[in-house]
Amino acid sequence: MNAQQEHRESLEEEATHATDEARMVLPGVQAIMGFQLIAVFNQRFETLAAGDPSRHSRFLP
Repeated sequence: MNAQQEHRESLEEEATHATDEARMVLPGVQAIMGFQLIAVFNQRFETLAAGDPSRHSRFLP
C-alpha cells in the first residue's frame, strides 16, 4: 500500500470501534455524574450561596 492509498474500514469494523469506545467512556461518565448527583443529597448543598445550586445544575445533563 503506498502513501496515497487510504484504508477504509467496513461498517462492521466502524461499529465495533464505536462500541469499544463507548465501553471505555461510559464508566468515567457514570462516575462523574454520580459525584455530581451525590452533592445534591448532601446536607451542605443546602447551605451554598443563593446562585451556587443553579450553577451546579447547569453541569447536569
